[in-house]
Amino acid sequence: RIGVVQLAEHPSLDASYEGLKSRLEELLGKDNVSFDYKNAQGEIANADMIVSKFVSDKVDLIYAIATNAAQSAYNGTDGTGIPVVFNAVTDPVDAGIVQSMEAPGNNITGVSDLSPLHLQISVVRDLLPEAKKVGVLYNVGESNSPVQIQILKEAVKDLGLEIVDKGVS
Repeated sequence: RIGVVQLAEHPSLDASYEGLKSRLEELLGKDNVSFDYKNAQGEIANADMIVSKFVSDKVDLIYAIATNAAQSAYNGTDGTGIPVVFNAVTDPVDAGIVQSMEAPGNNITGVSDLSPLHLQISVVRDLLPEAKKVGVLYNVGESNSPVQIQILKEAVKDLGLEIVDKGVS
């Protein structure tokens, strides 16, 4: 029995769940695995309640999709022994859910979805050689956003670009 907590609807997040479900059903057989999928509708309080319910139901594993959902799962399973696997978390170390990428510690592990930002931002220079500034909007409610902004600011130094960032809710 796998409890799935997803922060919000989004095609890439939905694909994470569908991929997990498809692969585990293929490996284990549909009769040997069940999923209790819950969407927090973008609300951290909902994610916390979902995880609390999974803990009281004593699911075998919690699959957390997105940073805030993973933080809820990490905090909500402390001391329970219920393993947590996360996906779609940009910087799990900065988010406080793993000790390091090499040795996560505790009852949690997963994968980062950090994009190769230095390669992506270099495309701006290739497409717009006269560009001086690049505007970046980011979500102030996600701990991974400032991490990505800092990576971008470092990446553009050699490109002669400036990042102008603006946080939004």
